[in-house]
Amino acid sequence: MKISDGLIRDDAVRRIVDLCMTANDLKTAQILFRAIHAGWIRETIQRDHPTLVS
Repeated sequence: MKISDGLIRDDAVRRIVDLCMTANDLKTAQILFRAIHAGWIRETIQRDHPTLVS
C-alpha cells in the first residue's frame, strides 16, 4: 500500500468522525478516531473536537 493511500483513508475516516460528532454519536466517533494513524490528522480532530478525546 502506498503512503498516500493511507493518508486518503485517514482523511476519509476523519470526515466520518466529523459527521458522527455532528450527529452526537460519540461512541462511534471514538472508535473511528482510534483507527486513524496519521498524527497530524489525529491532532486536527483533537483540536476540532476536544470532547472526543477523554
